[in-house]
Amino acid sequence: MKSILLILFKNTSVLDFSVPVLLKIRQHNPSVKITVLYCHLGRRRILRKGVFYDRVFRENDITQCDLLDLATGPWKPVAKFLRLFIQNSKWDTKSQTAMPSVIRRLHGKLARPLRWLEGRIIGSIDIALGLGRIKPDTVLYDLRNFAFDHRVHAGASGIRESIDAFILRTRPRVFFLPHAPHGSTTDVFVAPPITGSHLPENFEYWTTSQGEDPETLLPQQPEKIQYIGYPGLDSEWLSRFKNRPGDGKCLRILFITRKVATQEAPTKDPYVLEEKEFERLIGMLSNALSECDIRAELIIKPHPSNDFSKIGKRFLQGKFERITVSFEPIYHELDRCDLVCSVYSTILLVPVAAGLPVFLFHSTVQDVVNRHELFKSLYTGLRYYIRTEEDLMRALMEHKAYQAARSGDNDPSPPWAGDIAHVRSHYPDGATTTCVSRLQGLE
Repeated sequence: MKSILLILFKNTSVLDFSVPVLLKIRQHNPSVKITVLYCHLGRRRILRKGVFYDRVFRENDITQCDLLDLATGPWKPVAKFLRLFIQNSKWDTKSQTAMPSVIRRLHGKLARPLRWLEGRIIGSIDIALGLGRIKPDTVLYDLRNFAFDHRVHAGASGIRESIDAFILRTRPRVFFLPHAPHGSTTDVFVAPPITGSHLPENFEYWTTSQGEDPETLLPQQPEKIQYIGYPGLDSEWLSRFKNRPGDGKCLRILFITRKVATQEAPTKDPYVLEEKEFERLIGMLSNALSECDIRAELIIKPHPSNDFSKIGKRFLQGKFERITVSFEPIYHELDRCDLVCSVYSTILLVPVAAGLPVFLFHSTVQDVVNRHELFKSLYTGLRYYIRTEEDLMRALMEHKAYQAARSGDNDPSPPWAGDIAHVRSHYPDGATTTCVSRLQGLE
């Protein structure tokens, strides 16, 4: 490997999967060129206000670029100015060409010409020329891009088609990446448009769940399906993030959310929480903390499809000491919290594997997930599977008693210690090494 290209379209979830692998490669191969391409005019559409990955990439000599960096000719100076208007997005399904509220308040007088200008810039970018300068011999490609193109900005299809044409012409090794520890099912093969349902010799399709059977996913080419696991759950990677104890006066709770339906944006998606149910869960947490005489501050970890500008306001009904909204990946928060509360989200498995207590709130979304026996055993097998407020109060009091028992040299094993072994039974350690071996083995 001389040049690795990671291609991102939608949000940071594929970075959560890939970064442990990229850093392992950098550790063993200091000379390899690694580039992360954000397929938006501004990379802040994906990174938002987060700085964790910026710092990691800078410290490990990993290059980041977006479509503006590939722009050439007379559009480049204008594109740099336009970057000022596209620094952030409120949620990952927002159109690339949608302008921030400061522009929308101008009654559309500037929004339309700016959208037109942005479209012209995107259309003028010579993807082949830009990728030719990178010269990738290994491409890491987010699988979800193929199924969710309609959720990305208006130029997504054209950009992807240009990238695909470059890949087919130059024939680098291509690895289709998963974005989470598991999907909604284990028996669906997402056929990439670049290849269809037949993968050429230089392509490989990675999966994360042990329940994904290659013979079922791609019966005509099962050897192309490779079970990898999830690198973000590896003990070597997680050892980087040492939990720092709080002052004991105020419990630091990381709250992992899901997308929430509203009256303004109703949905029939079974993986979206109803607004009333979400409010009930927040109220349940607030009441339980009050009954247990526990002061708490919340760090909210939004789902990428949450409206980041509004999600914090949903928690104002509760009696919390402080509420902050995190723009950082889950890894950044591991050393800033004492426990984790979460509705269904695959990313909750990361703090479990890191040894943190995780309180999983049962919900209607969880009912859908639990229809799959493999996933049901994974989530209901956690020590703190919370169905009622009484369950939550018992869990909080157990955590409180454990913290009180820790003094001086006395450091008893936490009641939730078995959760790590439970997750390991589903996700064996060493996924990062498996990924690197696959990348090196197909050279």
